[in-house]
Amino acid sequence: MRTESVRYLGYRPRMYQPTTRLLTVLELLQARGSVTGPELARVLEVDRRSVRRYVVSLQDLGIPIEGTRGPGGGYRLRPGTRMAPLLFTEPEAVATTLGLLALRARGPVVDPAAREGAIAKLERTLPESTRGAVEALRAVVLDRPRDATRPDASTVALAAGAARRGDRLHIVYRGNRLELTERDVDPWGVAVTLDHWYLVGWCHLRGDARQFRLDRAIALTVTGERATPAPDGFDALAFVTRGIATVPTEHVAVVRFALPLADVVERIPLAYGLLDATEDGVIGRFPSDDLGATARWLVGLGLPMQLVAPAELRAAFRALAGRMTALAAGESGRP
Repeated sequence: MRTESVRYLGYRPRMYQPTTRLLTVLELLQARGSVTGPELARVLEVDRRSVRRYVVSLQDLGIPIEGTRGPGGGYRLRPGTRMAPLLFTEPEAVATTLGLLALRARGPVVDPAAREGAIAKLERTLPESTRGAVEALRAVVLDRPRDATRPDASTVALAAGAARRGDRLHIVYRGNRLELTERDVDPWGVAVTLDHWYLVGWCHLRGDARQFRLDRAIALTVTGERATPAPDGFDALAFVTRGIATVPTEHVAVVRFALPLADVVERIPLAYGLLDATEDGVIGRFPSDDLGATARWLVGLGLPMQLVAPAELRAAFRALAGRMTALAAGESGRP
């Protein structure tokens, strides 16, 4: 294709990703109606065999592309085909792109090709003034939490879809002790807290409401039966956070904060423990199997507090204070 033909579309494409080449083929066909194979090869900077592969990929996606005969051969969109426009304002495009980028670290496991394809579509369909803001976001790097295990995106979609439709699910589940169980669950919602994804619903095996980490679901299938609906006003996130905050542990650290409840909630995730407002502040109850770690965490909050129970918590604070004093004096030791 001559340079003038490419400039007719308003840009000179940069070919460094297969997804970009796919979208270039589609955009050229939409803009010109038909394009010869040699022209596509020159624009895409590939050979004609690769051009055919890109066309087949678009056809597999359901886009009606037809081959044309004649000198050089070519391709065209089936007459009458109209692709839906994708129109975003700059704030919408930025918000969408940031969400896609966050999937790399914080969301469920998504096929990288799908994620990059969605970003590429944004870049290719936006006007030049907006496209620059989206392209700049590729420099954003998000750290992944060290202890987070992410479920597959298809598992999350299946669980959420079943909850919305009211479909009963059959789950093969790996528990905390790595034991496998099978059960039917009536899904009531999907919630995310502390970087874990949970399915919440009525468990027919236990005869009670339960929560299940989706990264531990070995298999998830729709049974074809209708699920019992959730109770009126049911809050999946509140159910999960309370369940985590009340899990049986060796100790429960009880602390009184001399602050209003709203100020304490801003610093402490709901799943860390139970917080109850009192006349003189807030009582916090935090499950703990390691009071030393709990003491270090409480000190790091920087909130005014009074230790209530157990006595072992005071001992953990005294041990921590001793180590801090030694470090301040220039002595070595574990903090």
